[in-house]
Amino acid sequence: MFRLSDFGEKYNKDSGIFLLMEDLDKALNQNPDLLMLGGGNPGFIPEMQEYFYKKFKEFLSNKEDFFQAIGIYDSPSGNILFRKELAEFFNQLYNWNINYENIALTHGSQNAFFILFNLFSGKTSHKLLKILFPILPEYIGYENVPLNTEAILSICGIKRQIDEYFFQYEIDKTNFQKSIEENNKEIGCIAISTPCNPTGKVFSIDELSFIKKYSEQYNIPVVIDCAYGNPFPGIVYKKQDFLFSENFIFTFSLSKTGLPGLRLGIVIAKPEIISLIGKIQAIQSLSPSRIAPYVFKNTFRTMEFYEQCKKHIKNFYLTKRNMIIIN
Repeated sequence: MFRLSDFGEKYNKDSGIFLLMEDLDKALNQNPDLLMLGGGNPGFIPEMQEYFYKKFKEFLSNKEDFFQAIGIYDSPSGNILFRKELAEFFNQLYNWNINYENIALTHGSQNAFFILFNLFSGKTSHKLLKILFPILPEYIGYENVPLNTEAILSICGIKRQIDEYFFQYEIDKTNFQKSIEENNKEIGCIAISTPCNPTGKVFSIDELSFIKKYSEQYNIPVVIDCAYGNPFPGIVYKKQDFLFSENFIFTFSLSKTGLPGLRLGIVIAKPEIISLIGKIQAIQSLSPSRIAPYVFKNTFRTMEFYEQCKKHIKNFYLTKRNMIIIN
């Protein structure tokens, strides 16, 4: 074996997310007759598959768009026209006030986490910056993202029993406040997912306001992973509110709508963070793919994509959830 750097040694070990993705490959590609009962790959929803097939056929039938999409590099922060369309979409839906400079496209949200977590964690000239996870359990894919293995702080959630069979996790506000007040100089960012993978927790406005208060008081960014939630795929069965703050960095993904092979992540943040993501992506991969921006152009401006998700995805998973609960 060749000599490896610290980076090489870190990733030469198996991680939880690597083993999970290997299992998915074996189950879905190498043994397609296995019954898939989980793992994170989105379900095959016939109505959504037909919709995607139709959009790709329309894309392929337009030679000008096809050659533009496959033959030209995009901005390192992603296709500007598509980012303008997404800004209009989020402004219309949530009454935000953002523009394309607040949006970056990435090679999936996992790629976005790698960039963001390593922007805000690791060694500086004076200290080691860390990521604070305010509620455990959390998504296994975060664990090995920071390049520095000591760059994670975490707080166990408080388990609140709802009835005989169900419980949910809530922020331990006392320990969170204590951790922020004692460690704020070494906390580079706070990170949450809502809905949470694997617990399904959706952060309430009260909890988001609580986090916002301390993030703004100590100028700490908050990375909010929305891969399973609103506005797409929208696999949420309770009210999910969004609270806007200039300290909040939202990440969205098309994967759980049924497009994991397309690899399109969306980051919404301050323009200076978006610019920095672009500079990193230029070095990593030159630019993100232009395929999704061309296949789905205008479908966010008209709310078509959003309406398809609302119509088909939520009910598909709700039927399966109810089957498990009732039985």
